[in-house]
Amino acid sequence: MWRNALLTLTLALLLAAPVFADDDSGEKQAAETKADSIEWLTFPEGLERGKAEDKHVLIDFTASWCGWCKKMDKTTFADSAVIAEINENFVPVKVWGDSDDMLEIDGYKISEKQLAVSEFNVRGYPAFWFISPEGQKIGPLPGYQPAEQFMKALDFVSTREYEKQDTKSGDGDK
Repeated sequence: MWRNALLTLTLALLLAAPVFADDDSGEKQAAETKADSIEWLTFPEGLERGKAEDKHVLIDFTASWCGWCKKMDKTTFADSAVIAEINENFVPVKVWGDSDDMLEIDGYKISEKQLAVSEFNVRGYPAFWFISPEGQKIGPLPGYQPAEQFMKALDFVSTREYEKQDTKSGDGDK
């Protein structure tokens, strides 16, 4: 729990900047070819592929009614640098937090909505979670993220900087 809180705080500080600015200068049209887009997988497919390919899993918790989620899709997830980074170093997963579609994970059935709320404690959209190649939760990144800020978070995770964070509290011993 402390590790997740520390990671959230670290990511928030790393990305501290006005994230709700309505600057459309970075807005780009979604590309039609696979090399120019992100191929989102379901949660079970993503976990399996992450382990098989030894890659981190990026989970995009989204909702059909969410305006900031749609802005992420139109801007950040249409940015060529973000697309390249995700396609090269991550397994992208999209979970619809307003969906009752059932997922089967290791013989256990859960809806996408239940997965978001019960297993990842998502309380607002968009929300992003990072999972290690070994299947361990690393931590969340809440809210809309412009491309350059999201790139910092992707780099933080792909280079495993989170492993270097001091997660102990108290007298400073490591």
